[in-house]
Parts: sequence; structure tokens; C-alpha cells
Amino acid sequence: MALDKAAFDALFTAIRGASSARTWSRGIELSRTGAVRSIEPQGKAGEELHVRVRTPGRAIAPSVILYPVDEGWTCDCDAPEDSCEHAVAAVLVCRKLAETGELGARAELADPSPPPAPA
Repeated sequence: MALDKAAFDALFTAIRGASSARTWSRGIELSRTGAVRSIEPQGKAGEELHVRVRTPGRAIAPSVILYPVDEGWTCDCDAPEDSCEHAVAAVLVCRKLAETGELGARAELADPSPPPAPA
């Protein structure tokens, strides 16, 4: 099963509805700064996506699992809300990749940070 943008619309809406304004804003920032590091489809038809989201101040990147078909998600961080900044970043990046047709097999995403300036 190919997951296109339409498959993410309901999940996007569910995560948006479960997120505070602060969490949503932080997730947008993570998605824009390249914090989503890898996306790995799993399950019989790739119906779940395992996403790693790097967060400043954490030694290990939290792991988000998105279930677009079931409109569900989990994250192994300790956020007190039903949603977290990692789930927001994951759904935003996956939805964008699905929209452009780039969401497929396992992907390690490039770090968009510019290289350090020479001294």
C-alpha cells in the first residue's frame, strides 16, 4: 500500500487536535530544522512508519511510530500530553514527503544544517 498525502490528512488533523499551541509550534520548528532523522516503513504493507526525531538536549532521538491508516501514533518521550513535538514533526515531514512522492522505503534524511564556517 502506498501512503500518499491523503493518508496523512486525518492523522495530521488528529495530532493537531491533540496538541497544545506550544507543542504544535515546537513540532513545526523541529520539522523545519531537520530534526526528523530517519523514516522506516514497517508492517505488512508499510502501514506504520518508525520515525526518529532528534531533539536538542537529548542523547537519544525519540522514536515516533505513525499509523496513518488508523489515525494513531506513539512516541517514547515522556511528554504529558497525548501529542508531543516529536509526533508533530514526524507527521509534518511524512505528509510533505508523501505529497511529493518521496515517501517510500527506509530513508535517512540529510542534515540541513550548513557546514561549520572555516576558522
